[in-house]
Amino acid sequence: MIGFYAGYDGKPNNQGPQLFAQKGFTRLAAVQASRLVPIPDFLPGGYGALAVLDELEAGLTKLAA
Repeated sequence: MIGFYAGYDGKPNNQGPQLFAQKGFTRLAAVQASRLVPIPDFLPGGYGALAVLDELEAGLTKLAA
């Protein structure tokens, strides 16, 4: 699984699209297995860290299904 910084709409923020387009990135096993998880609260501060953990758990649960 690879978590990435995203908006609350699930779309990548910042340099995500440029990273996702790189040949080396597209060759990663997690990418090829569609195991990318958006994490809107990737830059937590204070209680935001708990939100990151919730988002990671939700992403892992979705991938496990």
